[in-house]
Amino acid sequence: MAKRTALVAMLALTLLACSTATQPTATPLTQPSTTATATATAVVARPAATTAPTPTPKPTPKPTAAPTVASQTGGPKSGGILRHSLRGDPQMDAWARVNWDIYEVAAHVHPRLARISSTSEPCATSPKEPELATGWKWLDDTTLEVTLRQGVRFAPGAPFNGREFTADDLYYTATVQWPRSPVFTTVAARLKGVEKVDKYTVRFTLKEVFADFVEAIVENRRLPVAGPELFGPDKAVPGIVQAGLGPFRIAKYTPGVAVDFEKNPNYWRKGIPYLDGLKGLIMPDFSMVAAAIRAGKLDFAEMFGVMPVSQSLKQSNPDLQFAWCPATSPNAFYLPNDEAPFDNVQVRRAIAMALDRQAILKVNWGDNAMASYGIVGPGLDDIVLNKEDYPPEVRQYLEYHPDRARTLLAQAGYPQGFEMVVSAQARRRDRVVTAETISRMLGDVGIKVTLNIPDDPAFLATVRQGRYTGGMIYPLSDASNTELLNWVSTNPPSINYGRIKDQEYDALVSEFQRTLDPQKRKDIARRMQIRSVDQVLAIPFGVAKDANIRQPWVKGIPPKFSSFVPGDYVMYAWLDR
Repeated sequence: MAKRTALVAMLALTLLACSTATQPTATPLTQPSTTATATATAVVARPAATTAPTPTPKPTPKPTAAPTVASQTGGPKSGGILRHSLRGDPQMDAWARVNWDIYEVAAHVHPRLARISSTSEPCATSPKEPELATGWKWLDDTTLEVTLRQGVRFAPGAPFNGREFTADDLYYTATVQWPRSPVFTTVAARLKGVEKVDKYTVRFTLKEVFADFVEAIVENRRLPVAGPELFGPDKAVPGIVQAGLGPFRIAKYTPGVAVDFEKNPNYWRKGIPYLDGLKGLIMPDFSMVAAAIRAGKLDFAEMFGVMPVSQSLKQSNPDLQFAWCPATSPNAFYLPNDEAPFDNVQVRRAIAMALDRQAILKVNWGDNAMASYGIVGPGLDDIVLNKEDYPPEVRQYLEYHPDRARTLLAQAGYPQGFEMVVSAQARRRDRVVTAETISRMLGDVGIKVTLNIPDDPAFLATVRQGRYTGGMIYPLSDASNTELLNWVSTNPPSINYGRIKDQEYDALVSEFQRTLDPQKRKDIARRMQIRSVDQVLAIPFGVAKDANIRQPWVKGIPPKFSSFVPGDYVMYAWLDR
């Protein structure tokens, strides 16, 4: 593995050097267009129903427009290649797999129905604005109609040859490609059918009320849209060199080394992108990313879970531009609820009280951490509970009580403790440090831990798929209700990293998704969180700020919208060398 990493590093840095040497000279646009060519239609709230109250109407999306750059000296310039880092080898199938190595590539090429608004506050994950859709409305409580943007064309050349995007493409994606995605599982169980109404309208019909259906399909950042030509005869394997509806297309893919993007001249936002293309250098080691930034061989990078590295970089290179955003997904400790001894709630409670969460946060992120307590993390601030919101008899499982932990272990039949494995992802230093810290704390109450720290391919292919024994350190996704529920619920079938089996919790999840009234949903979410802590369905720790880093010559990128979605704002970049 060390030899392979070293080889990748050498190849990546060689490409960086070549890219620096051949950087095209930027030329100014004569009349840069910063306004979109289409205006969004209203997003209509559900009509009143006889079986459920009408929720508060959602705000009308603002027209999609490129952010203003008029205040920046010299204005935007066209041309050039922006060099940025990729966290891993994407393998290109954004529908069958959901890890961010794939998504951070796919987001440049295959857009969604809606996206994070260009006018959002920094670090926001909402509101969403129309992208391939211009609007959506509820015809009744179980029928959603999506209207598509007219005149949108695919990138020129193979495989689409610049043809128009229509309802046929959304229908194909929704019925053939989305069902292959693990994040679609919560939708598939509730979806009755998909229907093409006309050339620019698609209708979705549900079996029952699904309160977060718009969030699950229209706003889902992990469900891109494409056409059938992209995929092979089996309709499952996209080509390596990919074109789509996004601002860029993939021109070349060198596995383990780089992904080269070129500008899509057919992109529907006129005048965007300014860049001729992107070069994504595959750099699985953040220390290699930091070294390339220091040397001026990367223009842009996002650093996750390595706050000390980012802070050191900021101190050593004061000219760099930094945007800091709290991660939306708290690191969590998953215990397989279907495996002894973790099927015993007393054992899970003992482990929860054996862990000093504040110490874990401190060792990872110092004073910049945000604690997370229940299944719902700080990313969902409208429903999340703070520690003091939990009843005292439940709150004790959020606190550090090693003596009580030993007592519970004895009551569960393990007075001398037991042995277990704890797995973490080698590339994410914060998760490795968390696993190491947890092992010491569990050792103090008699639980002997063996660490399993596989490299990324092995971790993603086995551990992250739920095929692990003992415990696993991985994030608890809570950027949206549907992502959160997809990761921890069991009804309908989901990813369920903790292999949770809890009928009462599942009933609450189902009630939450069938309820439209906002106040009632908040009450159900409260009960879900209390149940998750009482039964220790997962043990979240918290999050810290991740860094978005740009060289001083990178202009035009708005304040960082959120983590993990560079495709939502890199299109606005231009280079001022």
